[in-house]
Amino acid sequence: APEQALELAGRIRARLADGVLVGPDHYRPTMSIGIVIAGPDDVPITALRDADTAMYRAKERGRDRTEWFDPSLHRATVASFELERELRDAIERGQLHLVFQPILDLDTDEVRSCEALVRWTHPERGELGPDEFIPVAESSGLVVPLGTWVLRHALAAMKEWPNAVRVSVNLSPRQLAEPDLFALVRDALEEFGVHASRLILEVTETAVLQDPTAAARTISTLRALGLSVVIDDFGTGYTSLSFLRDYRLDGLKIDRSFITDLEHGSTAIVDAIICMSGALGLNVVAEGVETLAQLEQIRSLGCRYIQGYLVSPPVASDELPFMKLPRAATELGGRRPG
Repeated sequence: APEQALELAGRIRARLADGVLVGPDHYRPTMSIGIVIAGPDDVPITALRDADTAMYRAKERGRDRTEWFDPSLHRATVASFELERELRDAIERGQLHLVFQPILDLDTDEVRSCEALVRWTHPERGELGPDEFIPVAESSGLVVPLGTWVLRHALAAMKEWPNAVRVSVNLSPRQLAEPDLFALVRDALEEFGVHASRLILEVTETAVLQDPTAAARTISTLRALGLSVVIDDFGTGYTSLSFLRDYRLDGLKIDRSFITDLEHGSTAIVDAIICMSGALGLNVVAEGVETLAQLEQIRSLGCRYIQGYLVSPPVASDELPFMKLPRAATELGGRRPG
């Protein structure tokens, strides 16, 4: 009966909470449990599969808990596997493309860098944004070849850009942990003839916090190439000030949630981030700027760079603002007309 299964799971977890002795050492393990009530027509392998699915749901929701299986879990798992298979094919069949979102320098009114963002033109579902497939890529490991694809295509697009413009490319936690990341980035820069100073790699706080020592070592090695490394979505994790100080990052991007909430209490937080970054010599980009009111607040707080729909939505490379100017004028630092 369901009540008996739940009671048994509770007793098991309670016993483990008391801890176990292994020689002289005392450990307190935790347990994630998945429960399924099998019907009379269910075969054992199906029941085990469904219980396993429920167990992984327990892990996703914080571990050390019990979750019941329901059919929606199985449907979600099947859909995830199907999307993974389709994404693998999409990389090989040319269904992916890049768009770029400009980052505006408020001091000069010039676009000096753009963030590369991947999109998927699905043959049946149409245009898919990253939120719809990046989590599957992360969980399956496909994010590594996908990240390589993004880096190479972003560098290829820069062949047509003015030399003064840089590109930002996101690194996932899995990519940051790859042992051959340095060689991959170095070889791609050489292959496409892009100077390392024109490349900015963005890493999230989550990626850094998974293994701060290893992340710091990788970041230091990458910066030795001459490129820049910035922390993306800053403020959503718990990156320590000592990390920002000791590992000589080049900048950070304030998470868009703080910009959205500027009128409702996050002004002090944004001000503190900008002041702290200035003291450490870090460039700061405010993400998600969509209104003139947000722009004026950001400007008054002393933030120099902004990114968001107020500047431009993500667009194809040939639609970027500087691509509509004479190349020579942009390379000389000319402002946009008007």
